[in-house]
Amino acid sequence: MSKHGSRAISGGRLLAVAVLLAAGYLVGVSTREAAVQAEVRRNEPVQEPFQTGDQRCEIVLREMSVTLNRLDARIERIEKLATQFANRDGQPLPVEIRSR
Repeated sequence: MSKHGSRAISGGRLLAVAVLLAAGYLVGVSTREAAVQAEVRRNEPVQEPFQTGDQRCEIVLREMSVTLNRLDARIERIEKLATQFANRDGQPLPVEIRSR
């Protein structure tokens, strides 16, 4: 192959790369969203960076405790309602509820 032929191939490759880069740029510019969305959370405790493992665990365990206390209160209300409905209909209470 002559020098002229290899220059034409490298020039064609250079042109192809330039066209692909331009196409990628145009696709990127056209698909970019104009708005940025962010959620601001208030009332959340600020966590210190670089906490030790036990400090992180303490926070998680407190959150779990609060959640479990809520669940216990809800279950207790459901059991009271079930007891009231069962007593109203004259049906015997289930063993689980009678034992409490």
